[in-house]
Amino acid sequence: MKNKLYEFVKTHWFNLGILITLFLIAISIFYYFVIFIPKKENARVEAEKQAQLANDEKIKIATEKANNQKEQNKILLNTCINDAYDNYHNNWAGYCKRNLEITSTGLENCLKGGSINDYCHTLWDADLANYRKGGYSCSLSSKISDGLDATLKEDKNSCYKNYPIN
Repeated sequence: MKNKLYEFVKTHWFNLGILITLFLIAISIFYYFVIFIPKKENARVEAEKQAQLANDEKIKIATEKANNQKEQNKILLNTCINDAYDNYHNNWAGYCKRNLEITSTGLENCLKGGSINDYCHTLWDADLANYRKGGYSCSLSSKISDGLDATLKEDKNSCYKNYPIN
């Protein structure tokens, strides 16, 4: 039996080589189309899904961050505008205080300078009396008030620039 097999292989070795080669080619083609390509396609689809999920998460985080930034900017904008108005009122009050000090000093100097008492009080008392009654209304020169208004406007514009809410 061994001899017959040996004789068969010896006479048909070329045909057997071609048959084995064709069998290996068939297995390779089968592996490529039935196993390799579907596995590769599944990996590509899975990678696309993961990339889409990661992109969706980035968009979600960016949207939340933008909304949080917008809310934070609203708060900071309101604080900034309130600070601008506080500075405006404090500066106005500072000028008024200086005017009141000038008025008080003027009355003292008038009285010390030997001027007539009624004259000094007529000249300086009206502002002091209004201040003491709590009804003191300080008016500033247009140059000063325009400067304070311009500063307020600049401060508010700066707030809108630094804390956009759009």
